[in-house]
Amino acid sequence: MRIAISLAAMVAASPAFAEDFLVRADISQAVIYASGAELIRQVELDMPAGQHRILIPADQMSGPLLVTGGAGATFGALSAITSYRVPENALDTDAQASARAAVLLAEQAVSEAQDQQRRAEAAIRAAEIQITYLEAIATGGADGHAFLADIAEIGSQVTALADAILAAEAALLSAQSAGEETRDALHAAETDLTWANATLADLRPFEENIAVWAIEADVAVGGQVALELTQRTARASWVPRYEMHLDTERGTLELGQIAEVEVVTNLSFDNVAVQLSTNDPDRPLQPGFIGDGLASIYEPRQVADLLRAGVEGSSVLGDHDALPELFAAPTYEPIGQSLGLSLTFDIPEPVSLTSGARVALPFGMESLDVDLVNRAVPRQDSTAFLVAEMENTTGRPILPGQAMLIRDGAMIGNHDIPLVANGSAVELPFGPLDHIQLTWTDLSRDTGDRGVFVNSSIELRRFEITAENLSSEPVELQLLYATPYSEQEELEIDVTSSLAPNDTAWEDIRGAYAWDLTLAPNADATIDLSFEFRWPEDQALNWRE
Repeated sequence: MRIAISLAAMVAASPAFAEDFLVRADISQAVIYASGAELIRQVELDMPAGQHRILIPADQMSGPLLVTGGAGATFGALSAITSYRVPENALDTDAQASARAAVLLAEQAVSEAQDQQRRAEAAIRAAEIQITYLEAIATGGADGHAFLADIAEIGSQVTALADAILAAEAALLSAQSAGEETRDALHAAETDLTWANATLADLRPFEENIAVWAIEADVAVGGQVALELTQRTARASWVPRYEMHLDTERGTLELGQIAEVEVVTNLSFDNVAVQLSTNDPDRPLQPGFIGDGLASIYEPRQVADLLRAGVEGSSVLGDHDALPELFAAPTYEPIGQSLGLSLTFDIPEPVSLTSGARVALPFGMESLDVDLVNRAVPRQDSTAFLVAEMENTTGRPILPGQAMLIRDGAMIGNHDIPLVANGSAVELPFGPLDHIQLTWTDLSRDTGDRGVFVNSSIELRRFEITAENLSSEPVELQLLYATPYSEQEELEIDVTSSLAPNDTAWEDIRGAYAWDLTLAPNADATIDLSFEFRWPEDQALNWRE
């Protein structure tokens, strides 16, 4: 049986029920997608025979709810009650009950500290009053105390007054010290209370008035009743992240895989069995619009005439019938890229996660072999770069995600990893190699701003590229250069290199020359390139060096 209702939908009043059973329905299982999640909650309780209602706090379920299964009863209508008074602490978990008890203890401690502070302040005031009175006696005068006329008794009276003042001063100091201690104790107690309240708030206990789901249950025979609920929400997601530790000495790569899970709604995961799925419910569900492939021709002057007419105030541009179809370019809807990939990963340990937080779930480490290449593109860069070609031998696809790249213990930076199918390879960048310096020089500029023109339809360009090894060890270097090529019969290009390349179409890229060089310690290699272009005299050359 499947019953679904939105919390916003109110069902008409139902007949009287024998009893209401208020229970929690915490998440027990979760399937988290690239965007969104499916949450499963299970309820078990003893119920007597009769027609009852099972009330479940709706604050736990902000999205549509499905009753997906149950036992021990026949379940009827599902309705929403927007205001239901809950007995105090009736829905507390053990953690919430402990946190609430801690708040009560902290409140008691604050009250006791306040009482102690009041007593200390009273003692201070009493000592100050004594000192004021005794000082008035010692001062004498119109408001002072008159000393005895008998000289013999004056000495004892002064001694007694002095002793009384000393005792009052000592009592004041003691009371002030006690006052400081009580102020410190009160501050500490108030701090503890603040933390206790924050801890309880983080656990999000239910208020005394809440919204609830009401599920009708007809129990034929009293006993155990079980109910399973499913909720789907868009407010959870996960992304894969990686750490890639490259050891250049051993030529190995340690691949650490992490799933970063985030919940951004009022959901709390407490010891939840989690599955991660690569499915993304937000992806397009249907093919994109094919568009209109209409083609048309026009005279180049036609557009300029129409635009000029519009600028001069003519109504031509406002007249849709007058506009030729040359403005009706095909329109295409964006088509979502589909990887055709649907995988699920079981997280072996239960997951606890509070709303708005993120948790990183490790997949473990994999050790992979890599091929390392020192690659240089002197036309673009001043140093060579280290590139690692990694083959995926993990037995499963490596999903797209961001990776932190670490080379020999030093962080290089972050890099977006594409989908790497099992058994396929990917190239990973591992940063510059400052001990391999590159230079590029345009020698043809020595004779002119645009090269050497043999005549109006022949141009000769000359370049020099140099790679220098500044280290004390020999290095293997792959040097790349994009030489010009032509797809027009009228344009002829001759490429000359002082050193024959190992490949003239590196990775099937036309004109991509590649040289495999070995640079001795503190040595360099220089390659001279020349490009000669020949084309008809009534044409112009278009090429960027």
